[in-house]
Amino acid sequence: MGLRYLKLIAAFLVALCFTLTGVPQNVLTSPRLPAAMAQPQVAEQIYDQGLQFYRQQAYPQAVDAFVAAADAAVASNNASLAAEAQYQLGRTYHQLGRYDSAINEYQTSLELWQTLAPRYSGTDLAAIETNQALVITGMGRSLRSQGRYPQAWQHYDRALALHTRLGNRREQAIVLDEIANLLTLQGQYEAALRVHEQSLMATEDSDPESKSQVLNNIGVTYQAMGNYRLALQNYEQALETSPTAASQIAALVNIASVHVLQNDLTTAEQRYQEILELRGQSPMVTPNPNREAVLANNIGSFYTAQGRYDEALDAYGLALNLYIQQSNRGGEALARNNIGTVMLNIGDMEQAEAFYLEALAIYEEIGDLPGKGQTLNDLGRLYDRSKQFDQARSYYRRAIDEVYETTLANIQGSRFKARFADKHARVYARLVELLWDADDYSLAFDYSERARARAFLDQLANGTVTFRADSDGTLLTQAQQLRLDITQRQDQLTAISATDPAQAPTELRAELEARQQDYLTLVERLQSPQAASFTAVSPAALPELQRLLDPQTTLVEYFTLPDRLLAFVLTQTTFTPVELPLDRATLTEAVREFYEYDFATLASAHPRSLQRLQAGLMAPLQRYISTEHLTIVPHGLLHYVPFAALSDGQQYLIDRHELTMLPSANALRFLGEPSQSPRSLAVFGNPTFDLPFAGEEAKTIADLYGVEPVIGQAATEERLRSQASEATILHLATHGEYNTSSPLFSQLLLTPNPGDDGRLQVHEIYGLDLTRNTQLVVLSACQTQVGEASDGDEIIGLNRAFLYAGTPNVLATLWPISDEATADLMEQFYGFLQQGETTARALQLAQQAIKEDYPHPYYWAAFGLTGRGS
Repeated sequence: MGLRYLKLIAAFLVALCFTLTGVPQNVLTSPRLPAAMAQPQVAEQIYDQGLQFYRQQAYPQAVDAFVAAADAAVASNNASLAAEAQYQLGRTYHQLGRYDSAINEYQTSLELWQTLAPRYSGTDLAAIETNQALVITGMGRSLRSQGRYPQAWQHYDRALALHTRLGNRREQAIVLDEIANLLTLQGQYEAALRVHEQSLMATEDSDPESKSQVLNNIGVTYQAMGNYRLALQNYEQALETSPTAASQIAALVNIASVHVLQNDLTTAEQRYQEILELRGQSPMVTPNPNREAVLANNIGSFYTAQGRYDEALDAYGLALNLYIQQSNRGGEALARNNIGTVMLNIGDMEQAEAFYLEALAIYEEIGDLPGKGQTLNDLGRLYDRSKQFDQARSYYRRAIDEVYETTLANIQGSRFKARFADKHARVYARLVELLWDADDYSLAFDYSERARARAFLDQLANGTVTFRADSDGTLLTQAQQLRLDITQRQDQLTAISATDPAQAPTELRAELEARQQDYLTLVERLQSPQAASFTAVSPAALPELQRLLDPQTTLVEYFTLPDRLLAFVLTQTTFTPVELPLDRATLTEAVREFYEYDFATLASAHPRSLQRLQAGLMAPLQRYISTEHLTIVPHGLLHYVPFAALSDGQQYLIDRHELTMLPSANALRFLGEPSQSPRSLAVFGNPTFDLPFAGEEAKTIADLYGVEPVIGQAATEERLRSQASEATILHLATHGEYNTSSPLFSQLLLTPNPGDDGRLQVHEIYGLDLTRNTQLVVLSACQTQVGEASDGDEIIGLNRAFLYAGTPNVLATLWPISDEATADLMEQFYGFLQQGETTARALQLAQQAIKEDYPHPYYWAAFGLTGRGS
């Protein structure tokens, strides 16, 4: 950043310090109104003047006016005006960050309203009860700001009950938003989003200020979950909706904070410039201390990202002082933690430790779960950097066990869970590494399991997606319209790509991606996240997982770290940890060489890249593998490795072992048991009429089982849905398309017909029920095993979607496959199945046979079996 911006922010901090220190502190010494002036109309005039001061953010003058108005109202026996004045006085003190004073004034107001209530009935009583609820909400807000969450809960519940009984829709929305904010502070993100949704739906379009505030708070929740895209989307909507400079600044502060987290400092600088311009256009008479503290804290984060630590400490110090003045315990803990991080970055370990421990004590005192997790993680980093590894392990484990695992259990939506797991994946990885270095291998394996595919594991455990009632049909109507928009844009892109793929408009692609994301968000809102049957799965201990293994199975679970690769080798009776001679850079180079060079040339049946991978991934483990069946649990980039084709120059791995893959060892607990019923087949082929070998493949396989294949025009989504759950084997020979930007829209192409678009997509496969009969799904199509790799090791793709739908085995592909070779391979595979071989053994024999005619792994190694292998 340039000198101009340095001066700009420095000027801001000077101005901020001046305006805050200029706030009169002795506002309670307002002169009392002389008795002679105690006339009703005088009290009302003074009260109106107070409201005007409040709207102008002239809070000290507002305090004087409301104190005088309350005195005048009491002197003229106007109890209702006195109660209103005390309420407004509480609101004003809250804006000044004087929460104890605010609570006292709210309490006085509430007592006055309670005294008046017995005198009235009907609409007058309803008005009094509404005012009581407003006062109770204000008290809850001040209690929350002090970190007194249980008391805040009680007040919000009381206020919501009153507003609900009275039918006050707007006030319900405000209280619901406050409740959602409290849920976010306690790490209950998904519950917070549901309550925010209720608040947003209850917010009237005629109240843009409240709507902007709710949108801002939704963004805060998404940001806490690590979903920065949705956070920015809601912050931008809040900015568009904001009717005042104050609410625009609030949105811009949040937008800038996300850009800092994404290390987009140029955009963050632009947003801060907009904030300063808005402040100049609408200068505050009296700054709101909490908003100023938030801004100062965020500027400190901006400086920290730039490595300008002196300026960061100035900004954080200002935020800390403001939070302390307000008795804002959560804000104080945040500022202390951030100061600790600066101290850690400059190498002052003693000061860093002191600030972190102070922050941790506050977070634990008030029950702020996300804050506690961040500080525990930061303490782990502190001791890690100081080479105090015992303490580092202890704090990393506390962060995971006490915070992250609890939070994961509270998140039920798979995309939200995956995003949260991504956000904290580095903590899990570092703990695995430290436990490994301490020779605590079984515990390292435990956290390796916790670090992978948690959203998918919960999906397996909880079964088919259900949907909640949509009472007025609004969400379903929105979903149908979005679905129509998506289909239209997909058809447009398909038509353009058919003539010239390079000409596909980027704007059209962006529109499609945006609508796909909106559709998925809407579908998740319709899903039933509070179903009583929902279970958040905790990974099982090592001995329990070993008992699940067949005696003739060895399981190899990999875990990739930046500079090394770990492997855990399990059988029913043995557990062996092995550090492999392969780092991430070498692994990446070998995988790239295989896909980019070897596929281009097909020069050698035993490519050098696969020999390098064999030497690094399997050769060191071979002495520990004596079983015929080998189950691989990949991690990270290893999901793209064709293990069957790993070669020592003479033999492939498939020549020695029948292979299956699993997303995690814990997935074995939830995959269906092998069926003893006779195998039956439903086969769909060549619905797009451009895969002649796929059509022949379907007919050949169908003949083996004496069934009619569903080919061409008949191969519709409707036909698939009606037949999918009846057969033990579902075979799909068609085009597969992996969607890199929206993996949940990866798809298998079928025949369009009225009512569906012929695109069977991942998010739709989740809704199939394959739990009754289906033992195997064969995806004889391109790239049906690949998916979006994430730091939390979630792979969103077609093969896992079918596992989730209920089948225990999915045969899928890693790359675009040869139509002719695949038809031959499938014929061999089903022939061996007909002879009574298990799925894994049939695939092994088919690949061994087909490579006689097609030696290069390109033709036969794309197929991998995920699941039990039975």
